[in-house]
Amino acid sequence: MSPEDVESVRSLIAESPLHKGIVLRYGQDVVPNGVARNKLACAIEPSLDFSKEDGAFYTVIMVDPDAPSPKNPKMGPWLHWIVHNITKENPKGSTGCLYFGPSPPRGIHRYVTLIYKQKDGTIDHSKCDYTLRNNFKFGDFVKKNKLDLIHVHYYTVDSGKTE
Repeated sequence: MSPEDVESVRSLIAESPLHKGIVLRYGQDVVPNGVARNKLACAIEPSLDFSKEDGAFYTVIMVDPDAPSPKNPKMGPWLHWIVHNITKENPKGSTGCLYFGPSPPRGIHRYVTLIYKQKDGTIDHSKCDYTLRNNFKFGDFVKKNKLDLIHVHYYTVDSGKTE
């Protein structure tokens, strides 16, 4: 486990002004920042709208810092989705890690979507390791790929089971 990575994700969503300018949708349903959602409503891959600069590339990462439970996040951050090389011309980009919808085992989990600008152009998927979704080395990934955070969005899903 990387407690630094879990804490870095948690600190990013604490009153972050970076939630402005991003629209996350499941189907036609817009998900406002910080709202509670039903896990079934989040089962399909979401779409994202945000402003993109001409010639720039972006990466989207979705993680759950609360896995397996908010009181004991020993498996967090849990990687739910990565898309690289998003551009104005190609808003779907290239999937690096397939979308895995929310399925919290216990407690209320936060599902955090982070949008980064890629400083060095495209990212080569073959050089990225996504074999483990648990304990995703979030900080290492951001540094290795020279990513600049531009947007943060999160929603919560309640497992229905108390901790």
